[in-house]
Amino acid sequence: MQRRIAIALALTGAITLLYWIVFFAGAILPDDSECYMAWELSFPLADLWMSACSFVASFGLWRGSRWGTRWALIAAGALIFLALNDLLFGLENGLYLTPSGGPMVLIPLWTGLLGTYIIAALRGE
Repeated sequence: MQRRIAIALALTGAITLLYWIVFFAGAILPDDSECYMAWELSFPLADLWMSACSFVASFGLWRGSRWGTRWALIAAGALIFLALNDLLFGLENGLYLTPSGGPMVLIPLWTGLLGTYIIAALRGE
């Protein structure tokens, strides 16, 4: 189980970093409104923290280290926080009702579910 979580965290961290590379290259822009851009640009540092925690946790879990479990729980908290923040903004502003924004709902669903799964799976360790 720990290795599956390690893989999921490593992939989530890598995809998040790739998202920001593509975003800053101008290839992703679900909504170009000033409000959306200000909100979106508030996420890179928090996403970087989540990705770093995910990579550290992934390495530790893969090795079977106890500190890997601790970092996985830290990453899980970051994932859930970011998911709830993202989901609420998208719902309140109709982002998920647009053709380009609709697929964006997958991001908070994935991160929220992954964070919740990690906490449930590792709660006794």
